[in-house]
Amino acid sequence: MEEKTLNEKESLELISQMIQNTKEKMEQGTGNIMLMWGYLTVAISILVYVCLILTHNGQWNWAWFAIPVIGYPIMVLMDRKEKQKTSYCKTHIDSTISTIWSVLGICMFFATFFFCWKNYAIVLMPIALILMGIGSTFTFAILKMKKVSFFCGLGMALGMGILGDCMQGPLQINRLLFFALGFVLIMIIPGHYLNYKARRR
Repeated sequence: MEEKTLNEKESLELISQMIQNTKEKMEQGTGNIMLMWGYLTVAISILVYVCLILTHNGQWNWAWFAIPVIGYPIMVLMDRKEKQKTSYCKTHIDSTISTIWSVLGICMFFATFFFCWKNYAIVLMPIALILMGIGSTFTFAILKMKKVSFFCGLGMALGMGILGDCMQGPLQINRLLFFALGFVLIMIIPGHYLNYKARRR
């Protein structure tokens, strides 16, 4: 079969259509997945905060592993259910976004294990906010959703602020609440926005 060479205008139209298709797919299903990760992370953050305040036992930091243990199977089921509801055709932009999140997810897993093993999991908070903020900001920037990427950028900046605080001395436990706020900015607000856009569509 003979390949067709696209001119500049046709190439731009194809890229625009790929972006639009990816935006529509994200609006339809990704909002719920982001909300699941966001609310789960906020819930675990508050749980760890309360337990550390009450017991002063650093072993409660192992509870952070509940986030991937609970969240990943739920995400797989939600993603499978969404693909069954809609016709799914993976574009190059889909693959790019998927690769970004796969790399960040692997980094987060090993960072969680390392810092919990060293009993210094409190440092994990700013690292998680920065990594997740980078992923969300890049994702929504690629999809030209500037309103959402703004909130993701705020969450990432909050993570950098907590990291700077950590560099100056021991990180205070109340920073866990700022960590939870960061995930509200990075995951929960964008998730509700995507669902709102999906309902309007």
